[in-house]
Amino acid sequence: MDQEAWELPDGYIVEEAIEPGLVRYPMFVVFDDQGRLFVMESSGQTESTDAILEQPDFSILLLTDTDQDGVFDHKTVYADSIPLPMGGVFVAGSLIVTAAPNLVKFTDTDGDGVADERDILLSGWKLSHNAAILSGPFMGPDGWLYLADARRGFDILSKEFVHFQGKGARIWRCLPNGTQLQTFAGGGFDNAIELAFTPSGEVLGTMTYFTDPKGGYRDALMHWVENGVYPKPHPVIQEDQLVQTGPLMPVMHRMARVSPSGLMRHSGSAWGEEFTGDLFHAEFNTGRVIRTSLNPDGASFQANSQPFFQSKIPDFHPTDVLQEPDGNLLLVNTGGWFIAGCPLSRTAKPDVPGGIYRIRKTEIKGKAQDPWGKAIPWEALSVGQLAKLLEDPRADVAEKAGNFLLKQPLLAIPYLQTLMREHPEEQVRAKAVFLLFQTQNPRAWHQLYVGLEDSSDLVKTATARVLGMAEVITARDQLIQLLDSNPSLPVAKQVATALGQIGDPKATKPLLRALERYPEDRYFEHAAIFALIEMKNEDLLLQELAVSGFNKAVLIALDQKGKELLTEEMIAPYPVSQDSTEANTAVWILNNHPDWSRSFISFFDSFSVENSKEEHLLQEIWPSFIDNEQVQRHLSEKLTSNSEQRKLILSMLASFPPKQVGFSLRSSLRQYLKSKDNQTKEAALQVIIQLGLNDFYQELLDLARADTEKIAIRLMAYQALVVQEATVSTQEFQWITKQLLDSELRTAHSSVLRIVRNLSLDRGRLDWILDRIFPELSSELIPAVLEIFEGAQQAETLDRLEQQLLQRKEVWDNLSIDLVKRVFPTGNQVILDSLERSQELRLQKLESVENSLIRGDVSRGRALFFGKGTCGTCHAVAGEGGDFGPDLTNIGEIRSRHDILEAILYPGSSFAREYETVTMKTASQQFSGIIKRHEAGRYEIALGPGITQLVNEQDVVELSPSGQSLMPAGLENVMDTQELSDLMLYLQSLPDGMYARTVDK
Repeated sequence: MDQEAWELPDGYIVEEAIEPGLVRYPMFVVFDDQGRLFVMESSGQTESTDAILEQPDFSILLLTDTDQDGVFDHKTVYADSIPLPMGGVFVAGSLIVTAAPNLVKFTDTDGDGVADERDILLSGWKLSHNAAILSGPFMGPDGWLYLADARRGFDILSKEFVHFQGKGARIWRCLPNGTQLQTFAGGGFDNAIELAFTPSGEVLGTMTYFTDPKGGYRDALMHWVENGVYPKPHPVIQEDQLVQTGPLMPVMHRMARVSPSGLMRHSGSAWGEEFTGDLFHAEFNTGRVIRTSLNPDGASFQANSQPFFQSKIPDFHPTDVLQEPDGNLLLVNTGGWFIAGCPLSRTAKPDVPGGIYRIRKTEIKGKAQDPWGKAIPWEALSVGQLAKLLEDPRADVAEKAGNFLLKQPLLAIPYLQTLMREHPEEQVRAKAVFLLFQTQNPRAWHQLYVGLEDSSDLVKTATARVLGMAEVITARDQLIQLLDSNPSLPVAKQVATALGQIGDPKATKPLLRALERYPEDRYFEHAAIFALIEMKNEDLLLQELAVSGFNKAVLIALDQKGKELLTEEMIAPYPVSQDSTEANTAVWILNNHPDWSRSFISFFDSFSVENSKEEHLLQEIWPSFIDNEQVQRHLSEKLTSNSEQRKLILSMLASFPPKQVGFSLRSSLRQYLKSKDNQTKEAALQVIIQLGLNDFYQELLDLARADTEKIAIRLMAYQALVVQEATVSTQEFQWITKQLLDSELRTAHSSVLRIVRNLSLDRGRLDWILDRIFPELSSELIPAVLEIFEGAQQAETLDRLEQQLLQRKEVWDNLSIDLVKRVFPTGNQVILDSLERSQELRLQKLESVENSLIRGDVSRGRALFFGKGTCGTCHAVAGEGGDFGPDLTNIGEIRSRHDILEAILYPGSSFAREYETVTMKTASQQFSGIIKRHEAGRYEIALGPGITQLVNEQDVVELSPSGQSLMPAGLENVMDTQELSDLMLYLQSLPDGMYARTVDK
């Protein structure tokens, strides 16, 4: 292969791992116990979810290397007609696969390479064609299957008839036969993807959307812990009633918008000891494989990530990475078919197939013979011989030996106990601990406590893990003794978890003592507080609170037990405390009790508008209290009397408005509409617009018609009037639309468009727009104004509109064909043909512009980004700029030069997944924008930079995607070649160039 197509460290090469043409769109791979390779393969179609369910056409292939030359050369279709298989694990002769809505076991009973049995183990997950769905399963060292899920919702009846129902994302686990289904962790994140495990059983994983894109971050490497609730913040956390131990759990390592996929932990020493324990994960968006070294950091890890592999091939999208027995890596490239969850392109490229490659170290010392143990007569081995093989350096041989031992658990137990006590290698002792747990023998479980006395933290942690999972009550005292001995934080965390699972309240005070010793570690704090919540120890906690006063863990535990044990009086002193721990804890608890209005009022009264550190606390709890009548009365009094907090209250009301506005608050707003201070007046108008209040008609009319008022204020007043279906005269209409021609009022253009969209437009008004506005309209506004004509019936008006569009060729490349078809539903084929021909030539134009770029300058490009190019109005870099469009802090890292230029020239060619444009209609209004939030029965839709609108879900009569990007096109028309080259270089340099200020001398 051409090694110039990749970037790799010295000493590594890429080679084909399969014969060409053997697979077309591979997604995920897994070995069986003989070294054969299962491949989850796509059909290459980007159907809808319903289409996949109605006619599933994904498959699982089984590849074999018949001549043992390192290249898989034979395949069978192991299983077909599957709805989007997202991974699998080979267990006891069967392949267990996630294929939402099901967890399925496939078995080939006659050895012909084709599964003839298909058993559904569990069902009830949600399928989506964008692949943010249930994935795995992954085999943990404890012998349980772990599954990674997305925020799709689930409705599952377990084999024990336990009903699991919810909306949030989860990490699940169950036994290989599908029994004992449990939720392991959960939260508001979009999608957990793949999992890997440390030898002690810590669960690591890849995940997308721990936050909406901000500061260059979106995705993450995770350390999942039992019962952890993880970001991003989302209403499903409250709706699913997830028990929390304080703020959401942290992420282990933040990443950009890279769409991480396959994950593995490197084991063995074939590549050198420096690789042992390192994580490798594939990134769909960047064409990279990332290597991450983990170092202990309290009860978790500090991650150091660096690119290990980088493809230079366009449309190379790695989805999985898998270690071979000799340490080399198999890398799966799925090809160009998938776009449903991909932010890089809106055009599927099924003509670009994928492949499976090997990243090989050119010099490997001591290559193992028979790495799969095929030459070993397994059925003839004694239990002692099998136990001896647990120390075999061939990982797959040692694993297979453990599986054979579990077929004879009673005979294996004495050998495993001896290994646990006496073997010199901690890894083998830990394996023995996990295998003893998997024997499912209570007598063996009750002997496991010996592992708590081991000199190795690895063995202690593994032992505490399985003692908790098995709820071995007889190990309680040994666990408490270990916790009191000041162990390392990883051990303390797992001991605390085990004590909670066992549930004996005798552990309450030892846990509280330990929390005093380890006050700063969030992972241990979570384990200890959750343990306190699980126990029937309410009297002990109340006694502790009475004696000690403030105790963070006790307050949170009492709050989360859900038995109304905590009263408002118990936390009343703390929201206004000068101690940040006391204040933060009290505010977090207060947010769970919207009826505790007195405490909120005390907190608000103590709030200093100069103290920005407190502002996030106010924003956090404001939505919980703003509908409280007592709170509204208090805020109204503040609006009347306290000028220091006036603008703060109005700003908060506009950002987080109440669902119902009381009389006192309405009176205050009416007063502020007459204010001489324009900022106050604008803030009051924004609140009225957001809330859709209809009892300010005369005040709004006076503002709208006052020539002395600022244009922006007049337009806001008209906007509020239109919501009330007020009549706008012809003269007023003409004045409003003329503001679109004023380039100095760009920030007000979205207000004009909102007003006009929501007016009833007769032919005379449409003709006015065609005659007086359209000919002088800037190119960037044409798509938005075109939407105004959707639904126009007059053939003559549409013909004139077509003629206007035919004269504006500069916008053809960026007009949505779907929008034009909606505006001209009965034909006008000339403009449609012209647009289609023009857009077919976009690639040629793109290449021409790309080839014309010259040497640029990062500093000048940055100045253009925040200046003439106006990019910073909508986009942020390193926290500077707007948030209407995607954060671009890491754009140069996750998108190619070609992709960046395409997005500038043709914004509609690619949408970041969370920034698709939608059209939303209510009975009286129409909005075109980007949905920012959907929670508590309300949509927040961004209509332009700094302009949002809240819409009650029950008022929405139509919500549909719009193919028209809100990003203005034609930037290349207002910049010369040098300026465009400077801007491109700046974007390509991010994140490294985000602080550039001067030209490099």
